[in-house]
Amino acid sequence: MIDSLNAHAPLWQSIQPLIHNQRFPQACLFIGPRHANAMSFVERLIAMLLCEGSDAPCGKCSACHLVRQGGHPDIKYISPEAPGSAIKIELIRELQQDAYQTPQRGSRRVVVIHPADKLNHSAANALLKILEEPPSHMVFILMAEQVGSIPPTILSRCQKYTLPPPLSLGGAPLDYLMIAQFYPKESTRSVLFEEGGAIISALCELVDGKCSPCTLAAKWVGYDFVDLIWLLHLMTAQAIHYQLMAFKQTPLNEGLNYFSKKTQPLGLFNCLSEINAITKKVNHNLNMNQTLVLENLLLGYIDAST
Repeated sequence: MIDSLNAHAPLWQSIQPLIHNQRFPQACLFIGPRHANAMSFVERLIAMLLCEGSDAPCGKCSACHLVRQGGHPDIKYISPEAPGSAIKIELIRELQQDAYQTPQRGSRRVVVIHPADKLNHSAANALLKILEEPPSHMVFILMAEQVGSIPPTILSRCQKYTLPPPLSLGGAPLDYLMIAQFYPKESTRSVLFEEGGAIISALCELVDGKCSPCTLAAKWVGYDFVDLIWLLHLMTAQAIHYQLMAFKQTPLNEGLNYFSKKTQPLGLFNCLSEINAITKKVNHNLNMNQTLVLENLLLGYIDAST
């Protein structure tokens, strides 16, 4: 994974004085794509907030060690119980009780809600009650890829910061699939990307009429649905790029280049629109028949084929 410190540097420099001057907001929302590596930034921020040394974050005091090891008693992480599911009200009810407990070390307690755009309606309303009058020792850190499904009432009570992803690709030709290098190797998206060659080959077989949407959807249902849709978005966008840049640059992926030659740009743009609609439903925690959704999307690729 590419080091994201350079991309985070401007934001880090703007936040440091707020902490030193005791003006850091009690509720903040960090917005950025998953490959922006926002968690590394947040963990560094928490270390600075809870550091017991004279030059925070010192990295040497017991508080910094506990933060790094994930065992600090004054940090609470709230996430969905299962990948892709919503954050339910029961987790926020527990927080309502914990929030008013005094810190076990130092003067602050920190709550990290990730991803905040997965709060269901009831959980968001329960969180709002805490944010309206937060205990003086609490700092709430919310993280989200986008804010469209976060209630405006919560947004209005958070200081919003945008985390940019690393942008440098060393001057190489545009390749949307290179985004995978920004993810930790153990992440689900990086693991799925290792299957990228097989997924591209399957798409080529699909548009060649060698397999059916039903067969392929049944095969792909074993992948994480959200990550698969993300990868298909990148592949579709890259195929369109190859079509629009024909004869102007050497394709970096021969399989995807073949797929681009077997499809029409307008048809692929329609597939992108369908992927965006699917992503919107996922972000709003709407239930879907994932197999049926994949079948319909794959039918779109067939319609796009020449």
